[in-house]
Amino acid sequence: MFVSANGLNFSNSNIVSSGITSEAGQILIISSNIENSGMDIRIGLSAELSYSKFVNTSLNVVGMNSLILDNSIFTTNSSLSIVGISKVRIFRGNFSYNSNALSMEYVTSIELIGCNFIRNLKPLRVVNRPKVTTGSNILKVDSCLFVENTAQYGGAIYSEFTTIISTNNRYISNKAANGGAIYVKSTTFIDSYSTLDSNQAILGLFDCNNPEECGNGGAVYSVDGYGQFVSQSVINGNQAVKGGICFNRCIFSASLLMSNNRASYSGSDIFFKEIPPEFRNAIPLRYKSNGLGSRELIGVKWRIMTDRESLFDSNEYHIISVYPGKTISIEFTSLIDIFNNTLESSQIAPSISLLSSGGYNIVTNPFDVNSNTFLNVYVQAPNDRMEHILNASVAFSDRDFTFEFGIRVERCPFDYAFDSSTNVCTFRSHTAIILAVVFGVLILFIFMGVGLVSCVKITQALVKLYKREKKEKRIAHKLIDKQFIFGDESPLLINLLAKNVNNIIIPIEDIEIVKRIGEGSMGTVYMASWNGITVALKSIKTDSFDISEDEFEHEASLLNSLRHPSIVRFYGVSLSNTNKYMVVEYLENGSLDAIIAQSKCGRRTLDLKSKIEILKGIASGMDYLHSLKPRSLIHR
Repeated sequence: MFVSANGLNFSNSNIVSSGITSEAGQILIISSNIENSGMDIRIGLSAELSYSKFVNTSLNVVGMNSLILDNSIFTTNSSLSIVGISKVRIFRGNFSYNSNALSMEYVTSIELIGCNFIRNLKPLRVVNRPKVTTGSNILKVDSCLFVENTAQYGGAIYSEFTTIISTNNRYISNKAANGGAIYVKSTTFIDSYSTLDSNQAILGLFDCNNPEECGNGGAVYSVDGYGQFVSQSVINGNQAVKGGICFNRCIFSASLLMSNNRASYSGSDIFFKEIPPEFRNAIPLRYKSNGLGSRELIGVKWRIMTDRESLFDSNEYHIISVYPGKTISIEFTSLIDIFNNTLESSQIAPSISLLSSGGYNIVTNPFDVNSNTFLNVYVQAPNDRMEHILNASVAFSDRDFTFEFGIRVERCPFDYAFDSSTNVCTFRSHTAIILAVVFGVLILFIFMGVGLVSCVKITQALVKLYKREKKEKRIAHKLIDKQFIFGDESPLLINLLAKNVNNIIIPIEDIEIVKRIGEGSMGTVYMASWNGITVALKSIKTDSFDISEDEFEHEASLLNSLRHPSIVRFYGVSLSNTNKYMVVEYLENGSLDAIIAQSKCGRRTLDLKSKIEILKGIASGMDYLHSLKPRSLIHR
């Protein structure tokens, strides 16, 4: 059905799938149910819609003096568009599940009382021109509920050039790319006694992916305007990338209750795009500095990651040294805003440029936003004839912040040559020469070390041998020249002088010890082998026994001078570093006192003949010793 009329009056009507156009006159729609229809009401005195329901229906009201909507419902993709009306009053209106619930343009006075806006895909949208006369465009919202509405700008309300006076409203869980609940442009949002809870400004919503432009103002986003919270509002759990409660300019009274508002980047309460005058010199006491954020920076911490890392401050001029083509990485470790908050990264990539090139060029690879780093930055030079200092500038365009640093361009280092085609230093390997030199020097040092160690050991061995031989010769000559108690014509002396030195000194290396056989009066006695002969080796440890060298020489000389079948034969002496040895005849039957002891205990039998032979041998030896001239020897 299509209806065209001057003035309409629907009461208790049920209209389905109709097109209705009305021009002039007065419009009344009361207690009606309109579905799947389109209504266009133009140029009349007034329109009133009461207790009616609009389902999947678009209603356009244009050029009326006034519009009153009372207790009516717009749902399921319905829309109400109001253009060019002086005064609009909506009481207890319900707008839910619509793609474009309520929009108004060029409406001077708007009043919404007790309305509900639930799960709509566009906000309550009010757009006006700036007024050239006195007064302003006013939108009054009182005791309304805005829940889970979603939009690109302002999840609940979007306003241009229209002052919003919000009283006792509830803005709950609304979402937008900017301004989770409210978006105001060139106007003011004034609120009191309202609740703003769990509203979000989300980066990436509606394909808004620019981190500088999107995700701002968890509850309120203002452009060239203010968000003003007058008294006793409750603001809780709102979230954004920048400005958990408000982005740009907001004023909070001391009576607000604010808690658990968060910003993933900066400004859990407010993020200022421009710092208002009252925040320039001192932060008002009702604000906490860590809840405030700003695009205005006062410094940047940065470092150059080359052979070693150095941390710099943007407020100081630093000069870094490179050669053409040497790559460095420049990391911006932290940004300090005007409230002394430390930001770990920049949302927008900075830029690096040379202030005066002179034929030089700086090459930068794409900025790594995750690590906040320029990777593999290098300088191209026109030549390699001399060092040159360049002035470079780093600019953060989203922060209107720049700082400068110096670059000292050095000549190509060893192992590099300047390539005029690429204007950088390229590697020229001397590795083979270096390795050959290093290897040769290493081999030389090894041989020198081995030779030095060998010389030291050989010298030590020779010194020991020399000392021992010297000591052996000294003792040998003393043994030969020793007079003891005899005169010059003594047979003992003549016999001793006849001995050759080499026969008296026996090298210790020629003696092989077989076993230990007992203790003597001056040391330990061993059974040993020397040149195939079994001998007795008498060890005298001079470090442990108080035996002088003269006593040792006396003992050796005495034994060397004796020659008799009944007396133990003396072969010579041996010397080591700590011990002196006497080499004498080995008697396999042991000592006489051991034989006598064995005979007494019955372990050995001695007949008379054996006893007489022993006594004859003892007597013969004693007779020899006592008959020596000039003085006889008495056995100890």
